[in-house]
Amino acid sequence: MSKENSKKLNQEDDSINTLSLYALSFSNKMDRLIFPDIETNRNTENEILSRVIRWQLAKKRSGNHSVKSRSTVHHSTRKMFAQKGRGHARVGDSGSNIRRGGGIAMGPVVRSHAHKLPKKVRKLGRLIALLQKLRDEKFFYIGEQEMIFNKTKNFLDWFNHCAVKHESKIEKFLFVTSEDEVASFKNVTNNLHYISALPLKGLNVYDIVRNTNVIFTQKCYEELILELQKEV
Repeated sequence: MSKENSKKLNQEDDSINTLSLYALSFSNKMDRLIFPDIETNRNTENEILSRVIRWQLAKKRSGNHSVKSRSTVHHSTRKMFAQKGRGHARVGDSGSNIRRGGGIAMGPVVRSHAHKLPKKVRKLGRLIALLQKLRDEKFFYIGEQEMIFNKTKNFLDWFNHCAVKHESKIEKFLFVTSEDEVASFKNVTNNLHYISALPLKGLNVYDIVRNTNVIFTQKCYEELILELQKEV
């Protein structure tokens, strides 16, 4: 093999660092979305998603479960009966955990359930979640128009005529909009249990996985492309 051909092959190998997939728009157009190269299989992907989701749900737990111990329960500190002479075991006060109304031994206390997870694993989890939606053709973006709706009826008229197939009533849709539009969009879709909205900064693995379809506005879609280009 000549040196020129070997140089060309090396250049081609260096350029194959991205995974190109297509994202559907509501106008039936196709757009090329370039993802960073992720060398994983389905088993490792599901394991990473599971780790990130467990980390998220652990952080959301309030951890305010608590019971009264022997030192905090209200009871009399008087010795219940004499130490000797009854032929029974020695007994202290009525706050013992074996007595009715006594404290709980080794019960739950108020604590945080949060645990640490590396930042690289969190970022990789979000990439994998979006990548799986692309593979399953559940990733969409709104091509031409801005989402400006004043009433739920106007939104439903627009949504029912879009290119997304939602034959099953169980399917859920996550709209990723700008921070300025999230509040108004939630007001319009508040009665629709199968539709939720998040800003791009708040996009997380748990919400991506629990919703069947993920839909980006044009502005958020362009911001996502810029984020992916930085990681490529």
